[in-house]
Amino acid sequence: MTAPFPLSGRDILYVSSIDWDDHWQGHQQIAQTLAKAGNRVLVIENTGVRSPNLRDFARIRRRAENAVRSPKGIRRIEERLWALAPMLLPFPYARAARLVNRELLTASLRRFQSETGFNPEIIFTYLPTPLVSDLIERLKPRVSVYYCIDDFAASSTGAREIRQSEDALIARADLVFVTAQKLLRRVEQLGRTATVFPFAVDIERFDAERLKDATIPVDLATLRRPVVGYIGALHRWVDQKLLVAVARKMAEVEFVLIGPDFRLTRELEGQPNIHLIGKRPHEELPRYLRGFDVGIIPYVRSDYTDAVYPTKLNEYLAMGLPVVATALPEIERFNQRYGALVSVATGADDFAAAIRQSFEGGSSSDRARRIAVAQQNSWQIRIPEMAQLIADKFR
Repeated sequence: MTAPFPLSGRDILYVSSIDWDDHWQGHQQIAQTLAKAGNRVLVIENTGVRSPNLRDFARIRRRAENAVRSPKGIRRIEERLWALAPMLLPFPYARAARLVNRELLTASLRRFQSETGFNPEIIFTYLPTPLVSDLIERLKPRVSVYYCIDDFAASSTGAREIRQSEDALIARADLVFVTAQKLLRRVEQLGRTATVFPFAVDIERFDAERLKDATIPVDLATLRRPVVGYIGALHRWVDQKLLVAVARKMAEVEFVLIGPDFRLTRELEGQPNIHLIGKRPHEELPRYLRGFDVGIIPYVRSDYTDAVYPTKLNEYLAMGLPVVATALPEIERFNQRYGALVSVATGADDFAAAIRQSFEGGSSSDRARRIAVAQQNSWQIRIPEMAQLIADKFR
């Protein structure tokens, strides 16, 4: 018998580090699960950790369109779940902008409260900005949760100023969750404890697709085999030089990259056996994974990626796929826990050799072990564990 969800009937202000319409991640998964469990959830879309640049133009335009289409900037996603697209001054650390933004955001929240009776008992935030601290101070929720999923200060020079406000949030939050050991060590250095909750997989969706007798999407079915695939955004942490070098060494293999382009990809586009097929709806990803022979995680090593736990890892494993990845600390830690389940590679020669070995090896028992590990790392397990810790704080 399934245990009841531990948190229900609460109003949750959910401060996201992405917009709702961005490619589907744990942000949307957790918010949706909390709403389906009987909580009312208002998602505040990304208010930023740095000043915008030209690469942010498309996101800013989409934000403005959402604000225009939605009454008072708030749109209903589904029952008990809304998203607020705030139009704020884009200077997160300037004192004057902070004061203006605090009033603008508070006014939007008050209008929503007056119309719905929404009373945020919980603030669940991915952002540790001064504006979030102001919200916590002004709204005084019964429980505040900081879910630290990125080393923001290492993400860009424009975000380095976030360190001071993040330290303050870690000190004051009732609960701190992290996704990686590097982030845990930083929290502990500040004298706080945190619970490690890496991003997980919607195992019910992936199990259902894996067990179907279904065809693969036509844009994969027309390719020759084998197919090596990547799902996720093409951001600056994806090692494009490595991908091109590996593709040149494996001219007989097709490489498929599925996800939005956040960087120039001319070098990838110039390689005949690399195929960029763009963003696909999240619900279609399991079907695309059926068409992969190997899943890859070709990330650049940096201070930032040393704190990254790739969401796609468990998604690949949920479909029984062998995985080849760069030697990220969280991948190494995963292998220590689950017994070298992921092939770790350094450099193009090593990466290509690991992919070839993945083609040749692998029994039905190997596939079953990958799926079993993914099932241990499911959102169906992880979100109730988070919710239980939050519910305990009410007592």
